Amino acid sequence: MGLNKNSVLGYATLIMILFGLILIGLGIFRYEDVAGWGFAATGVGFLAIAWVFDALKRQSIKQLNYKIMNKFQPIPKAYVCNPLHHKTYLINGELREWKGACDEVYSTISSTEQYAPTLVGSVPHLTEKKKPLKPLKQQQMPMVRVTAYGLLCV
Repeated sequence: MGLNKNSVLGYATLIMILFGLILIGLGIFRYEDVAGWGFAATGVGFLAIAWVFDALKRQSIKQLNYKIMNKFQPIPKAYVCNPLHHKTYLINGELREWKGACDEVYSTISSTEQYAPTLVGSVPHLTEKKKPLKPLKQQQMPMVRVTAYGLLCV
């Protein structure tokens, strides 16, 4: 197992927290005079240094992620496909050919070095016919009562 900078900072942070808590414990429970204050203050210092180590570790991980995530990597050839243009739609269990306008579909994954959405294909621009809603008859509407146990449908 090789230790890189993040591993070393992680282990150092853990050791600093452990020794900081031990020193604070000694200052509180073992020594009652001025030495106790010294041990406790040193323990707080250890915890502060552990906090700095942890911040350094997190910052280096963020920089590494930034380098990896912001480096352009083209889509592997095995996954590149031509745009797929659908010209059919399903209605009442039957596929019908669409002869109207189509909407283009884009992916947020860029296939070029300068960011630009990638065209995936197109789909028929279907719209729903607007028909007026029929009001429910009084007999069809469920009765709802509020009880101590919650809602009760009658």
